[in-house]
Amino acid sequence: MKNRLKNKKAVSVVLSYVVLIIIVLTLAGITYGWLKFRIPKDTPECDENIALIIKDVNAVGGKVTITFQNKGFFTVNGILLRYSNESGAPPTHSFKTTEGEASYFNITLGPGDETTIGAFEYSGTLEKIELIPFIYDDETNEPILCENAKISETI
Repeated sequence: MKNRLKNKKAVSVVLSYVVLIIIVLTLAGITYGWLKFRIPKDTPECDENIALIIKDVNAVGGKVTITFQNKGFFTVNGILLRYSNESGAPPTHSFKTTEGEASYFNITLGPGDETTIGAFEYSGTLEKIELIPFIYDDETNEPILCENAKISETI
């Protein structure tokens, strides 16, 4: 009779350890699931070796033509192009095209490629041009601005 009582005590200790381990694993799973949604995912970024240069700006009679070249090591999918009427103000105006006002231009430029875009209309004076290249995100196909490759040129 004494052996039976002794064996039951051993079973209850083992059972309490099993229940404790199950509780700990459940709490760890809940914490992992909660943290998985709370930690932000990686945001896509442009490579540091993306670089454009403005080779020529020709502004005559309220229209502008801009020639630029990709001096970086990666392909650029387009540019964000803005201008300013004042020399000290940041560029915020969009150029006027035949389709209306536009800031984003889809122009694929490989390393070393050069292109001229233009015949854009602008209002007032043309004091400063800002050009920011962008690439498309592979997953969402959204443009990613390459702020580290932004260039401005005073006219």
